[in-house]
Amino acid sequence: MVTWGCIGFLTNKAMAAPAREVLLQTQKEEKVKAARQVCPRGLYDRQPQWLKDAFPLAKHQSDTRLNFAHGGAVIGIPGGAGQIRSYHPWGYLNDESPFQPDAGECYNEALSVVALAPSSPTLPQGRAGTPMSVMT
Repeated sequence: MVTWGCIGFLTNKAMAAPAREVLLQTQKEEKVKAARQVCPRGLYDRQPQWLKDAFPLAKHQSDTRLNFAHGGAVIGIPGGAGQIRSYHPWGYLNDESPFQPDAGECYNEALSVVALAPSSPTLPQGRAGTPMSVMT
Protein backbone atom coordinates (compact mmCIF):
# COMPACT_ATOMS: atom_id res chain seq x y z
CA MET A 1 0.00 0.00 0.00
CA VAL A 2 2.91 2.35 0.62
CA THR A 3 3.99 1.85 -2.99
CA TRP A 4 0.55 2.88 -4.26
CA GLY A 5 0.49 5.93 -2.01
CA CYS A 6 3.93 7.09 -3.17
CA ILE A 7 3.15 6.43 -6.83
CA GLY A 8 -0.15 8.28 -6.46
CA PHE A 9 1.67 11.26 -4.94
CA LEU A 10 4.33 11.33 -7.67
CA THR A 11 1.82 10.76 -10.48
CA ASN A 12 -0.26 13.65 -9.19
CA LYS A 13 2.80 15.91 -9.17
CA ALA A 14 3.74 14.94 -12.74
CA MET A 15 0.14 15.33 -13.88
CA ALA A 16 -0.50 18.72 -12.28
CA ALA A 17 2.72 20.59 -13.14
CA PRO A 18 3.82 21.23 -16.73
CA ALA A 19 7.08 19.55 -17.78
CA ARG A 20 7.55 17.85 -14.39
CA GLU A 21 9.05 14.37 -14.66
CA VAL A 22 9.22 11.74 -11.95
CA LEU A 23 11.11 8.43 -12.00
CA LEU A 24 10.02 5.04 -10.72
CA GLN A 25 12.91 2.58 -10.42
CA THR A 26 12.25 -1.15 -10.03
CA GLN A 27 14.38 -4.28 -10.25
CA LYS A 28 14.01 -5.16 -13.93
CA GLU A 29 12.61 -3.64 -17.11
CA GLU A 30 9.77 -6.20 -17.10
CA LYS A 31 8.70 -4.89 -13.69
CA VAL A 32 8.96 -1.32 -15.00
CA LYS A 33 6.51 -2.13 -17.79
CA ALA A 34 4.12 -3.94 -15.45
CA ALA A 35 4.28 -1.19 -12.83
CA ARG A 36 3.61 1.51 -15.43
CA GLN A 37 0.48 -0.30 -16.63
CA VAL A 38 -0.90 -1.06 -13.17
CA CYS A 39 0.12 1.88 -11.02
CA PRO A 40 0.29 5.34 -12.67
CA ARG A 41 -1.80 4.37 -15.70
CA GLY A 42 -4.32 2.53 -13.56
CA LEU A 43 -4.63 5.50 -11.22
CA TYR A 44 -5.06 7.86 -14.18
CA ASP A 45 -7.69 5.67 -15.84
CA ARG A 46 -9.78 5.46 -12.65
CA GLN A 47 -9.98 9.19 -11.94
CA PRO A 48 -13.05 11.27 -12.81
CA GLN A 49 -13.46 12.47 -16.39
CA TRP A 50 -13.13 16.12 -15.39
CA LEU A 51 -9.57 15.41 -14.17
CA LYS A 52 -8.72 13.56 -17.39
CA ASP A 53 -10.05 16.55 -19.33
CA ALA A 54 -7.98 18.96 -17.23
CA PHE A 55 -4.79 16.85 -17.54
CA PRO A 56 -4.94 14.91 -20.81
CA LEU A 57 -2.38 12.33 -21.82
CA ALA A 58 -0.02 12.96 -24.71
CA LYS A 59 -0.70 11.10 -27.94
CA HIS A 60 2.63 9.24 -27.76
CA GLN A 61 2.94 6.69 -24.95
CA SER A 62 5.45 3.90 -24.39
CA ASP A 63 5.79 0.80 -22.23
CA THR A 64 7.93 2.65 -19.71
CA ARG A 65 6.45 6.17 -19.71
CA LEU A 66 3.12 7.81 -18.94
CA ASN A 67 3.28 11.12 -20.83
CA PHE A 68 1.00 14.07 -20.20
CA ALA A 69 0.11 16.56 -22.92
CA HIS A 70 1.78 19.45 -21.05
CA GLY A 71 5.14 17.65 -21.01
CA GLY A 72 5.04 16.02 -17.58
CA ALA A 73 5.78 12.30 -17.34
CA VAL A 74 6.04 9.32 -15.05
CA ILE A 75 9.08 7.40 -16.28
CA GLY A 76 9.96 3.86 -15.26
CA ILE A 77 13.58 2.75 -15.27
CA PRO A 78 15.14 -0.62 -14.40
CA GLY A 79 17.35 -1.07 -11.36
CA GLY A 80 21.06 -0.56 -11.54
CA ALA A 81 23.57 2.13 -10.89
CA GLY A 82 23.89 4.44 -13.86
CA GLN A 83 20.24 4.21 -14.96
CA ILE A 84 19.21 7.52 -13.44
CA ARG A 85 22.15 9.68 -14.59
CA SER A 86 20.60 10.79 -17.87
CA TYR A 87 17.46 12.13 -16.17
CA HIS A 88 16.89 15.19 -14.01
CA PRO A 89 13.48 14.44 -12.49
CA TRP A 90 11.53 16.35 -9.89
CA GLY A 91 10.89 13.18 -7.87
CA TYR A 92 12.14 9.61 -7.60
CA LEU A 93 10.86 6.35 -6.13
CA ASN A 94 13.06 3.28 -5.76
CA ASP A 95 10.67 0.37 -5.21
CA GLU A 96 11.77 -2.76 -3.32
CA SER A 97 15.26 -1.41 -2.84
CA PRO A 98 16.59 -4.33 -0.71
CA PHE A 99 16.08 -6.61 -3.70
CA GLN A 100 18.34 -4.45 -5.87
CA PRO A 101 21.99 -5.36 -5.30
CA ASP A 102 23.23 -1.83 -5.97
CA ALA A 103 20.36 0.08 -4.37
CA GLY A 104 22.77 2.17 -2.31
CA GLU A 105 24.54 3.35 -5.45
CA CYS A 106 21.19 4.09 -7.11
CA TYR A 107 20.19 6.16 -4.10
CA ASN A 108 23.46 8.10 -4.10
CA GLU A 109 23.01 8.89 -7.80
CA ALA A 110 19.42 9.96 -7.16
CA LEU A 111 20.60 12.44 -4.54
CA SER A 112 22.69 14.20 -7.15
CA VAL A 113 20.02 14.50 -9.87
CA VAL A 114 16.59 14.63 -8.23
CA ALA A 115 15.12 18.03 -7.40
CA LEU A 116 13.07 16.59 -4.50
CA ALA A 117 15.93 14.41 -3.18
CA PRO A 118 15.51 14.94 0.59
CA SER A 119 11.98 13.51 0.54
CA SER A 120 12.18 11.11 -2.40
CA PRO A 121 11.09 7.72 -1.15
CA THR A 122 12.73 4.35 -1.38
CA LEU A 123 10.61 1.46 -0.27
CA PRO A 124 12.27 -1.32 1.72
CA GLN A 125 9.48 -3.92 1.35
CA GLY A 126 10.05 -5.85 4.55
CA ARG A 127 13.69 -6.95 4.34
CA ALA A 128 16.76 -5.43 5.91
CA GLY A 129 18.94 -3.66 3.40
CA THR A 130 20.75 -0.45 2.68
CA PRO A 131 19.48 2.37 4.89
CA MET A 132 17.28 4.65 2.81
CA SER A 133 15.46 7.92 3.16
CA VAL A 134 11.69 7.54 3.36
CA MET A 135 9.16 10.21 2.43
CA THR A 136 7.57 11.81 5.47
